[in-house]
Amino acid sequence: MKKEILKKKLILLFLLGAIFYGYFLVLLGGIWGYLWAKIFSGKKEGDPPKFFKSLIIKIKNYKIHLHHWLYSLLLLLLGILFQISIICNGIVIGFLLGMIYHGISSYQDWKVIIKK
Repeated sequence: MKKEILKKKLILLFLLGAIFYGYFLVLLGGIWGYLWAKIFSGKKEGDPPKFFKSLIIKIKNYKIHLHHWLYSLLLLLLGILFQISIICNGIVIGFLLGMIYHGISSYQDWKVIIKK
């Protein structure tokens, strides 16, 4: 009887450890992505970024602004859709999620993608 209880507890402990470990890597990557975006992005809307220039595509009278959260989202979706192994790991997924969170939570113009 005690062996069965011990066995169930060990299995439960193993599963909890595996879940915690997986989420820990995503959380660690998320913090890293958020801090990376915070350090290298402009402090407020309209400020030039410190590291990468914003990608703005001009088509006739329109400007398409690809924010860092948007290309992080596209990279994440493509990586998951096509099972690109370098993207489908916990730290990279967390990093991209952190970048997405930073872009959406830090700027009010996050939803302005197309301007005339």
